[in-house]
Amino acid sequence: MQYINNNSDFALDIALKAILPDGAELATAPPNCDFTLTFGTRYDEAKYEVGRYNGEPRGYTVNTDGSLHVIFDAHGLGLGRLGCMLTYGIPDSSYPDGVATVATSYELDVELIGWGADGQQSGTVTLATEAAAVGAAQQAQAAAEKAAADVVTAVQTAQAAEQTAKAALSTAGEAVVTANESVKHADLSAQASEASRQEAAASANEAREAVQRASEAVAAAGEAINVANEATVEARTAANAANTAADNANTAADKIDKCALKTEVAELDDRLTAGLASERAERESIDNELIAALNSEATERAAGDAAVADMVRQLIPSALAVEAPRRITLGNLVAQYVVARLVPSDTLPNVLFLSDGKAVAVDQTGRLTVVGEGESVVQVVPTMHTSIAKSVRISVERPTLRLYDTRAKLRLTQSGGLLLN
Repeated sequence: MQYINNNSDFALDIALKAILPDGAELATAPPNCDFTLTFGTRYDEAKYEVGRYNGEPRGYTVNTDGSLHVIFDAHGLGLGRLGCMLTYGIPDSSYPDGVATVATSYELDVELIGWGADGQQSGTVTLATEAAAVGAAQQAQAAAEKAAADVVTAVQTAQAAEQTAKAALSTAGEAVVTANESVKHADLSAQASEASRQEAAASANEAREAVQRASEAVAAAGEAINVANEATVEARTAANAANTAADNANTAADKIDKCALKTEVAELDDRLTAGLASERAERESIDNELIAALNSEATERAAGDAAVADMVRQLIPSALAVEAPRRITLGNLVAQYVVARLVPSDTLPNVLFLSDGKAVAVDQTGRLTVVGEGESVVQVVPTMHTSIAKSVRISVERPTLRLYDTRAKLRLTQSGGLLLN
């Protein structure tokens, strides 16, 4: 499997192979007709097309081994496994438009990804199809063209032999005429003069030689005629072979088409079923992983929420109780405190003590310091929940004697000392 970033340009070599009914693989050249290769991914509508249109190639070149070199430039394809559909038209007079359209789908070993580094950005993929009608038709066409060429050659040979025979017959006729004239001339010379006997004898010899040459020319003409007849027979045989090859090619193409289409449909159905099962398993695995991750995240979030809630509970009190002396005697040396009690009891002691400073001052531990005679208001403010703040009034007075019996007598201690209020 090749992994390529879908934002990258890349190239692929598409090798076309036909699988014949006997299982043998046959490498085929690009179809000698208009065709289209449409590329796309399963879950994206973007498409990228190359092919041959009105006889002109577009978007590809042909390698020396017959494979197609396809350039994916600014293709705009989405994520997922790359697939393609090969669509081509085969001339067939049985269809109204004179063309039988054949479409075949393939799933390539190339996946376009949107993360990570690019994988190999070029490679070779093979489109193997039992529908070998294109290759078979091209081979049949080539065989028919070769047979037609053989027929033309045989006819030309026969015509040449016929011309040679005619020329030989013409030469033989001329030689016979010349021989007859020579014989006549020799006879006349013999009769006219004994002195010319030798010349007549020579002429007679020449005549005989001419007759011999004429006989040989006739024989050669006969042989030429035989050669012409044999060439004609060969031409007829070649023509018959061409017709037979064309018929066989058409029959083979029809059989291959029907067998291949059935096999291809069954194989495509198996691939789709396997692909859907694999995709379903992958989705279930992803769903299980997502559920586990969500459960883990929920558990962690619940633990975090509990920790946050506990922290908030310790920081934010729900109620406040304040204990403080209402009256302090001027000159009293015993330490006096304002005590703040937060609810819940384990709430952190985040409390501010504030005094107006008229009679007493207060520090951050709540300890009171007498400033002078009078009355002060002390504010007790929880910093994390100011709405439950409270205030107390504390008066500082001069000491007085404790009286009893309608305030007519002094109350003393057991030792006889004065008892102060």
